[in-house]
Amino acid sequence: MKGGMDGLSGLTIGEVLRNHALNYPKHMAVVDVDHEKRYTFEQLNNRVNRLANSLLDMGIQKGDRVGILMKDLVEIFELMCALNKIGVIWAPCNYRFTAGEVQRQLDHSDPKMLFFEEEYLDLIEEIRGNLPGIERYVVVGETKYMYGLFLFPPPFRPTSPLETRWRSSLPIEVLA
Repeated sequence: MKGGMDGLSGLTIGEVLRNHALNYPKHMAVVDVDHEKRYTFEQLNNRVNRLANSLLDMGIQKGDRVGILMKDLVEIFELMCALNKIGVIWAPCNYRFTAGEVQRQLDHSDPKMLFFEEEYLDLIEEIRGNLPGIERYVVVGETKYMYGLFLFPPPFRPTSPLETRWRSSLPIEVLA
């Protein structure tokens, strides 16, 4: 039997979230005061499941690595929970690093995909050519321009691979 005396020991983050969604569906799980977002355990679990399924649809598999260059947002928590649910190794990058430091960190962690906030677009563009292992880049932010790539401002476009999976209040752009 999983779990110790507290009922949570030995459980993964995904299992803890699922258990809380079943046992405390209407209790508040996450509150982001700065962005006025509030999710119950049930809502958070549903959002995380949709994101996890979307990541699987995008080719991410158990054991893959995904880099994350984001500040403290609800979306980073959702992403980390989704990655944990499917057995993906998440490699957070320090958002205070210089381009060279981020490149070294990504070289070392060797992610297949990188999620990053729009404010780091110039930094990523600077080092992108030196990161051949990253197959897909996902920009999270209020993107106002188009690269000829996928751009998902509200309302989300139906052609978006994340359109029905992760309805964040932040649009997502996928850089191929």
